[in-house]
Amino acid sequence: MQYNKEAQEYFKSKYYNKDKNYEIITSKIKEKEMSKNKILKVVAMLMIIIISTTGIGIAGSKFYNEYIKNQGEIDSKELLNSRDGYEYTENMTFSKDINSYYKIITDKETFDSYKEQIAELPYMEDKDFNNNFLVLIANKANFYPHMRDVTISEIKSDETTLYIKLMQKENPNYDKTSDIIYAIVDKELLRENIDLKLDLSNIKNKNFIDIKNLSEDYSKEEAIEDGCLVIDQEVNKPGSNEFKVLSNDPFALDKLIENANKGIESSIRIYFDDRVKARIIDVTYKDDIYIINVGYPGTEVNFVNSAKYLMKEHIRDNLYAYSYNSRERTQDAAILIYINLD
Repeated sequence: MQYNKEAQEYFKSKYYNKDKNYEIITSKIKEKEMSKNKILKVVAMLMIIIISTTGIGIAGSKFYNEYIKNQGEIDSKELLNSRDGYEYTENMTFSKDINSYYKIITDKETFDSYKEQIAELPYMEDKDFNNNFLVLIANKANFYPHMRDVTISEIKSDETTLYIKLMQKENPNYDKTSDIIYAIVDKELLRENIDLKLDLSNIKNKNFIDIKNLSEDYSKEEAIEDGCLVIDQEVNKPGSNEFKVLSNDPFALDKLIENANKGIESSIRIYFDDRVKARIIDVTYKDDIYIINVGYPGTEVNFVNSAKYLMKEHIRDNLYAYSYNSRERTQDAAILIYINLD
């Protein structure tokens, strides 16, 4: 009982954090040389105490989801595309991580100003804000397929930060145009700092070694041996020959496009050497969209995107541009790579 009391005293001064709790408990108690069974009993007891007295979530997503009182999405395409429809984003915060605007609403007056423009929001009274707050996300990035049909999958907090994670739904509807995502959340989780993230694990290319696990000096020769499309940019020789294909099949991207047109899942890894730093570009066609992951060998992927179309355009001489877009046109498409096809 002495050890139980000491552990309880420690938790009175800390918010319970599931990622650190076991380590903290063991480090605080191992000095007493408690057995594993005793430690587990203390942990179990503390879980019961904290749930019953504070309501703080301490274990898996079930507890986190209990903090979300209500959530939903609103198709506000007409509102967002109208001239006046952008007014409500002026007082919202832009998150680069999710490429969207968000607002944490904690009072009725602010809520009413948004309710006037977004009538579909669930009605909230003054008393509702005593114990809750509203998370409002204007998903402006749903032009890209991997940003469509997303939902708030998890909300949690530590001592200083509220963490909101979004994830695309399983078997997403890529034609969905819902732009507003909201959640009514227990005020226990409200913190001064807000961290929003989009979970991209579902669109990472699983057919290749993770880019971060490649050697930082991963060479053209190794890439050719691994079956990559290897492109070398002769930066000192401008013209149609500056994007040479060093690997065996210069038409590998054309074949991926052909497979995609037949609905066949395909992928390709491009090794692009601009004589400054080699770059890896992974392209996958899956579930009717193209997924693009870009990064440097030995580092985390630093760019992720998606598109409905991958297109080839003749530039001049033997130089071609491959670009991607969610519309079947090249005028406003993003360039994937230039290739010289002799």
